[in-house]
Amino acid sequence: MKKTIISVFLSVFALLCACSRADTGDGAHKPAAPAHGQSPGSCVKEERIVINYTDLKGIWVSQFDMERVFKKDGAQRGVEEYRVIVARIVRDIAGMGFNTVFLQVRPYGDSFCKSRLFPASRYATGSYGRELEYDPVDIFIGEAHSAGLSVQAWINPLRLMTPAEVVQIDERFPVRRMYEAGELVEFEGRLYLDPARSDALQLVFDGAEEALAEHAFDGLHIDDYFYPTQDVSFDRETFAASGESSLELFRVNNINALVRGLYRTAKAVDPRLIFGVSPAGNLDAVTAKYSADVRAWCRDGGYIDYILPQLYFGMEHGVCPFKSEAEKWAEIIVNENVKLYIGMSLGKAVAGSRGIEDRWAATQAGRREWIENKDVLARCMRFLRSFGAADGYSFFCLSYFEDPVTGEPEPDSAAESAGLFPYIKGKES
Repeated sequence: MKKTIISVFLSVFALLCACSRADTGDGAHKPAAPAHGQSPGSCVKEERIVINYTDLKGIWVSQFDMERVFKKDGAQRGVEEYRVIVARIVRDIAGMGFNTVFLQVRPYGDSFCKSRLFPASRYATGSYGRELEYDPVDIFIGEAHSAGLSVQAWINPLRLMTPAEVVQIDERFPVRRMYEAGELVEFEGRLYLDPARSDALQLVFDGAEEALAEHAFDGLHIDDYFYPTQDVSFDRETFAASGESSLELFRVNNINALVRGLYRTAKAVDPRLIFGVSPAGNLDAVTAKYSADVRAWCRDGGYIDYILPQLYFGMEHGVCPFKSEAEKWAEIIVNENVKLYIGMSLGKAVAGSRGIEDRWAATQAGRREWIENKDVLARCMRFLRSFGAADGYSFFCLSYFEDPVTGEPEPDSAAESAGLFPYIKGKES
């Protein structure tokens, strides 16, 4: 039996909007399809159905998964064709046994949904400077909710487009104006917001509020894109102006303010919405490398509802073996209100099927683990079942399971997936 947390508040206007709920028969509820001509997000302000699962079974759906779905022949795909593809995608996701989608909506300071603060993404329209002809995210959310899936808004808060791209967008967007004013940081050809700047943080918070308030998401999600470098030149000016003596502590405090602010933003929109972070999986390096104070987030209130470390490692990894790394993350969960979810990926299974070694695994056994074994993730899932300290998991990403446009299974992950699906569906022997 699925354990779900489904928060529902119904208003009289919602009934007129035909936004209701229907029992799925398995303990979950899903919203009925919107009335004809009504966009899935149009009832958000009057009535909101929030779907979140205590036993999270998630999948990340990234910009690279969705780019060919959003576009056709260099422009936004026609709405009806898009709707058909998305309906099939969410059916497939639900059919695999997943109950939650982490849908990327802002990869580079741009947007896959209509926004007053961020320009339409070239991944959705074909190029910067074009407007969305319809809102593809609202359609995705509507189809996903109809399939009983929770949808989390996945944003990359600090990473932006390139200098050549930012000049293509209209000056009504803050990132263009900040670029012209010299208020963005360039690193290795890409622009970033500096989290030490209050106006930069406020833009992130405002963008998150806009996405959550105007679209029927069930929560907010960020991954591991914090400071892109440890180089002192990245924020030399703001650090000097701060009067702080420790650059490391300065950066940690800035990322803490970012995470705390996003948590507050989500809860201000609707306290039933959840917020969490998916940091890099090596616990011993995550704070030093990314300035991510994950121990504080998992100890103190007001930061996160869950932590979802990316344990993209095999059981025989020479530096971060899956089992011991999961145990380390479990040990830092001091706050009983913070859940631990485990992030995994089929990426190395695909690479292994193509004869590519895991070059960072340090040992010979670890480097060849994904080549010589097709049950690595099944063994990881078996461990999580016996471990008992994790409340769920998520897999990266849709394209490693199937072609997003055609639905054809990915042949290079087929053997690994065959052993994985029984665990996701709860049918393992």
